[in-house]
Amino acid sequence: MTDHDLLTRIDANLEAFMNKVNEHIKEDKIAFEKLDKKVDSNSRIIWMAIGALSLMSVLIKLVA
Repeated sequence: MTDHDLLTRIDANLEAFMNKVNEHIKEDKIAFEKLDKKVDSNSRIIWMAIGALSLMSVLIKLVA
């Protein structure tokens, strides 16, 4: 009888642990989506700045 009780407790603990892990995975997906949006917008700004600096350097060479 004690082996059965122990196995029942282990099963209950594992089930609770897996539920917490699944919740954590869902929270991570949401957090990573937010971070990806921020990184995409920052990368867009950086590439636009590089393009603007390149254009300015070409215009300065043409004018000078």
